Amino acid sequence: MGQDGYYVKTGSGKSKRWEKFKRWEWDMQFKIDPKTGFMPAKSAQEIYDQYIRTLPKSTRSTTSNWSSLGVTGLGRVNCIAFHPSDVNTYWIGAPSGGLWVTNNNGASWTCLTDKNAVLGVSDIIIPSDYNTSKTIYIATGERDAYDNSSVGVLRSTNGGATWTNTGLSFQLSSYAKVTRLLLDPNNNQILIAATTTGVFKTINGGASWSSLTTKVLLI
Repeated sequence: MGQDGYYVKTGSGKSKRWEKFKRWEWDMQFKIDPKTGFMPAKSAQEIYDQYIRTLPKSTRSTTSNWSSLGVTGLGRVNCIAFHPSDVNTYWIGAPSGGLWVTNNNGASWTCLTDKNAVLGVSDIIIPSDYNTSKTIYIATGERDAYDNSSVGVLRSTNGGATWTNTGLSFQLSSYAKVTRLLLDPNNNQILIAATTTGVFKTINGGASWSSLTTKVLLI
């Protein structure tokens, strides 16, 4: 493969892996220490969390007043999931924009992940008992462009109001990705997660996961 990403033998067609590498390279040039060439020891989220811990609560504000400027068409959607019984309710996951839900067939949307460490969502699971459990699972990170790392699989039991880590968690500095989530159609406690570090399975709703393979997945 040449430096421009085209295959040397055929002279045509770019490698998808080359494109992903160049995106990663562009992103990392702003994060690597220009003096030492080393990657940062802490992620941006870890630095932010440290800042919040040292910031007096009296100086924080929990309210904000934002309005749309009308700019549309600049985003991308990774995945979509549907309510098991309400046709007007469904969720979408964005590569860098979080998890959004509509309850009126798309007329308006609400973001459910503004306070999460990662805004990338690569997959969504809505169990068949959502009406009673209010449970949602999301695969965090960006599986395509590799420009948004993962903190693992997150779970909400209140319809997305708050989120907790499951037993499958990553540090942002590991640059791992969760690329796909599958739910057993006969058991809402059994899920399979495909990640860049292997395939994992849970039989207790994400409390713990067992490894099915150690092969790195590039999907």
